[in-house]
Amino acid sequence: MRSWLKERPEVCGQVSDLMKRVENKLLEDNPLVSEFIGLRILEMRDELGWEESSMLERLHIEQVCLCWLRLYLVESGHAYLLDGSHSLSAGRYWEQRLDGAQKRFVRATNGLARVKKLLVSLPK
Repeated sequence: MRSWLKERPEVCGQVSDLMKRVENKLLEDNPLVSEFIGLRILEMRDELGWEESSMLERLHIEQVCLCWLRLYLVESGHAYLLDGSHSLSAGRYWEQRLDGAQKRFVRATNGLARVKKLLVSLPK
């Protein structure tokens, strides 16, 4: 997989562009929040080692950031719901969305950790 990605650096660029489009779509309602979240995502990428990462790691870092963004948005919606009265079905809906977003985020972070561990253990 690594050699395939090394031979095709444009794949990572296309995926990264796709992630940016999804990020922009999710945040288009509030430009100020969009700026803050965009900065946080850039910080998160740096903290996860974006610059020194392989293409495969970068794909996983993008996925972690996107899952974090979705989790943030679902958490915000859930908090908004809890601020007022709501129906039982609305409560269930938001709980399911939150549960799904949390699971996706955990899977993404676990996937990144596995890839990093595998790449460290490969002979150079």
